[in-house]
Amino acid sequence: MNRIKWGLFSLVLLLSACKPGIQDFSANKSWVLENQAVTLSWSIQNIDENDSSHSVVLSTESGGDLEDLNETVQALGSKTVMLTKTTIFVLTAVNPDGEAVQTLRLPVNVFKVAPEQIIEGQSAQLIWDFETIDATHVTITPDIGQQPLADSQNISPLETTEYQLQLIDGDDTINATVTLEVLPVVQARIIVNPTTGISPLTVRFSPDVNNNNMVIKGYAWDFNGDGTVDRRDNFGAPQTYVYTGKPGDTFEAKLTVTPDNGVPLIITQTITIANQPPTAQVMANVTNGHVPLEVNFTASAQDPQGIDTVTIDFEGDGTIDETQSGNAVTSGFWSFQTTYQNEGVFTAVVRATDTSGGETLVTNNAITVDVNNPLDPIIQLSAIPLSGNVPLTTTLTATAEIFDDSAVNQWYWDLDGNGIFETQGGNGTTDTMSFTYKGVGSYFPAVTVITDSNRMAQASLQVATQSSAVPTLSIPNSSDTINSDTGESATIKVSLPYETQLEVWMEKASGLRIKTLQAPQLTVAGDYSFTWDATDEQDVVVSEGDYYAVLGYTAMGVKQEIDLRTSTGGRLSYYRRTESNPRTFDRLKQPLRINYAVDNPAEISFFWQISFGDRLMTLMEHERMGRGQYSLYWNGEYPNGQKIPNNLNKLMPGIVRYNLPDNVIYVKEIPRIESYTLAATVMVDPRREPIGINLTLSKASTIEIVVADMEKGVDVATRVHRDTPSGVQRILWDGKNNNDQYLAPGDYRIGVRSVDSQGKRSLFWYRTQQINY
Repeated sequence: MNRIKWGLFSLVLLLSACKPGIQDFSANKSWVLENQAVTLSWSIQNIDENDSSHSVVLSTESGGDLEDLNETVQALGSKTVMLTKTTIFVLTAVNPDGEAVQTLRLPVNVFKVAPEQIIEGQSAQLIWDFETIDATHVTITPDIGQQPLADSQNISPLETTEYQLQLIDGDDTINATVTLEVLPVVQARIIVNPTTGISPLTVRFSPDVNNNNMVIKGYAWDFNGDGTVDRRDNFGAPQTYVYTGKPGDTFEAKLTVTPDNGVPLIITQTITIANQPPTAQVMANVTNGHVPLEVNFTASAQDPQGIDTVTIDFEGDGTIDETQSGNAVTSGFWSFQTTYQNEGVFTAVVRATDTSGGETLVTNNAITVDVNNPLDPIIQLSAIPLSGNVPLTTTLTATAEIFDDSAVNQWYWDLDGNGIFETQGGNGTTDTMSFTYKGVGSYFPAVTVITDSNRMAQASLQVATQSSAVPTLSIPNSSDTINSDTGESATIKVSLPYETQLEVWMEKASGLRIKTLQAPQLTVAGDYSFTWDATDEQDVVVSEGDYYAVLGYTAMGVKQEIDLRTSTGGRLSYYRRTESNPRTFDRLKQPLRINYAVDNPAEISFFWQISFGDRLMTLMEHERMGRGQYSLYWNGEYPNGQKIPNNLNKLMPGIVRYNLPDNVIYVKEIPRIESYTLAATVMVDPRREPIGINLTLSKASTIEIVVADMEKGVDVATRVHRDTPSGVQRILWDGKNNNDQYLAPGDYRIGVRSVDSQGKRSLFWYRTQQINY
């Protein structure tokens, strides 16, 4: 082996015997705020990622925020993490020749408010900790001023407030902000359907109230905004009111919600009277004849606001030939006469305009005039009967007068007046057809005759049908409540007494259309079923709540709707005890459980009363719920978590229900928390052993925990456990408040609720935990 080859071989041996070398292990920030992202990066020499004996592991030291991190990474890489505590990261590189270890400590500073949202009058805790910063103090505005680097302070602003922290670290100025959202004591809105329509307009109102643990003493309605209370009640019953007026009239409906010991809350909603265009019909005394042909048109029009003008375009060429005043009469007749001087087929257009600007155009076969050559035939067309109840069977007879030596070659019929001559008749001078009209409205059948000399003529007339019946829509009991989690679907049943343009869709409670189940389509009389799978137009599952099926159809040429929200729902019923509830209970051993049934979708309110009508507290206000069995749990506390006095030992539960309208479909989910117990209701010392919370989850979700001091009635600790798997789970709470301090001995209420991937939240479940030292 020559000298060059031996030198290269020695170099290879030397390199292969090298230990790993960590050239770089750093972060893009020297410190972060709590829940702020930071990116780690590293570079390591002498690691062969294709060799199983080589490895690089990123981990954290025990006690760090990410103490379960133990991840195999590449020799050159990066990782972004979210930190809530100061954490020490460890980078370990190993190959057969040795090991390299390097640590990186990332300080986490804190500036937060807990909770982030309060009700007006409640307090929150502003918390900060900047002890890792080389400074002497922090400055917090508004109202806080200069403070030590680590401390906390109770705050109770009257409105939503942004707090700003500033400190000087050498030549750098550090700024951080947090926002405390302050909600009104009572929040409310009015669910209204519809908000606009023609007079008389029936409107359904329903209060949607978040009482925030306040007792609501009463609801007062001023429907037309004249300052006079039209209706009062204690429970916030859904209301129906009929508005009358002229198009363009507006009314400001006003709801006043009065909480106990609180300032009344006033919510308004504008209702507008819309304009319905006139109804109009036009007849011609003849629809075919020889040139020059004199034709008389008679228009009838009706409108409650009065007719302003009636115009006609004889040729249908877009030019108005004559205008007559309507003189603001609510109904009347207008006659127009013209002589057609040229051959051709002319479809007249009549426009009726009301005094509010609403317009109706009329153009159809019955005012289509065939002006033909003197040698062309002339048709006399008749129908028996011309009108009647649907289904109407009519016999149409056409007779042709011939003006040359030819004979009739063929008759062609457009029996339903849709513009298509789809039926052939005979070849005599008279032809007869029978047809059944199955819809409600006006039909314009037409007939054409052709002679063997190729001469032709066309005639038409109007056939009118009517019916006292209307389509119906219903939701079977088995479909008025469905579980979206299990893929259930609802059935909507429709019955049509006659042929019509049928449309079916789903709406939110606000009236917003979310899914079309059938686009407008000519549908014969009969019974039909439609299926809704709790999805919107994008096939995304909707959130939990009440949704409404609506039917659209056409009668007398006017689009109509069947929406049961204005005619059903709002019936009051009271909870009836079906089982004996215990007279006493121990909040530490087992909370009071009240079972009740919702026999149809309804708005539910639950409260405790000292005597009938004397409400002590409200736990649930106008909660919309689907059909099913439910349970209420109570630990003997006010809604804010504070224990009730011992002398309040004769309380009566009150549950009232207002059924939702008959076209409701309530979408609910299987309860995401199926069971909830505490590992021990009396904890001797949480400093030695954390408090165990046992849950059974029907689906993976985020778990939110809120702990309240039952002596003071204030929230003291909040925790969030993200991506908690389904099934039986144990979650630990360290017994500390939001300032990382162990709570004093006492009774605490631990509330848990789950939040799924779409942000839908379950109701809170509560248990009482006693802490002793």
